[in-house]
Amino acid sequence: MFKSKKRIFSLLLALVLVLGLSVSAFAEMEILPDDGVLEVKAIDGSNEYSVEMKFVEVNGVTRYTGYIEFPSNSVDLSDVQIEAEFDDLEYSLEVNGVPYTSNMSVNFSDGYVDFVLKSGSTIFRTYQINAGIKGTNTPIIVAIDLKNANDWIDGRYKSKNKEGYVVPLAEDYPLAKDRVQNAVDGLENGQLSVIVLADIGESAMDVFKRAIGARYLNLNAIGADSGYVSEIGRNGHETLPALLFQETHPEDFPPEEWWNDRTGWIYKMNDEVPNMGASQYIITASDETMIWGYTFDWGIDLGGPEW
Repeated sequence: MFKSKKRIFSLLLALVLVLGLSVSAFAEMEILPDDGVLEVKAIDGSNEYSVEMKFVEVNGVTRYTGYIEFPSNSVDLSDVQIEAEFDDLEYSLEVNGVPYTSNMSVNFSDGYVDFVLKSGSTIFRTYQINAGIKGTNTPIIVAIDLKNANDWIDGRYKSKNKEGYVVPLAEDYPLAKDRVQNAVDGLENGQLSVIVLADIGESAMDVFKRAIGARYLNLNAIGADSGYVSEIGRNGHETLPALLFQETHPEDFPPEEWWNDRTGWIYKMNDEVPNMGASQYIITASDETMIWGYTFDWGIDLGGPEW
């Protein structure tokens, strides 16, 4: 349910003003089994709730996440007692930078909390865990950001990367420019932002797929069902694809020189770059915005980190 008229107003205002950015995965996603290295339980009186761990590998990098679902809204997410077990005595555990102690209180009300396993001063693994209440909802603004695409077409595009990569110019690659222009024309010929009522505990990708449906934005997002959005477009127009230059000018951008084509779709939650894919990110009551943007430089041009 919407929490207050004030929040509805602020969300509608954000819907008008939001420009959004994001980060992503540029390869197939593989879901890995939980290896049981860390087990976490939330304690609510005499009840215990185990964290559901989810490991996903993208581009050779594994993200470790977890989710606690409480059945009642009587639980205070800002004050959750936890118990943790890990299978190697040489490890120590920190929770948001604080050494773990049995039955310690953790604040999950602001979203993901870092659980870091260390061996001495060396980080072995970081788990990002959040919590929510079963059966409750939260409104999420879902929007498409085309600023980079428009700037690139007009010759005004700039990236903040510091390692020297130069994004190919639109004037030098006319087939790529035509593809981007056609896709942008189609995308801008309709609504590009919407508020969706999300279920606490569902994935960001599930929310996105609902947002792009015929009832809302009515967009095509190729790959969304398999966990990786490779192209987005609107009916009757071309899509804006990942690996734009490989697709339009393959003679200059062979696949083996993959680092020269850094285009693709990325997402951002609450103006922050999640360290996981959209299929892995679990919605909580603190989430408000999900923006998908087009990048020419692996997300650096959208506020993401240098890789």
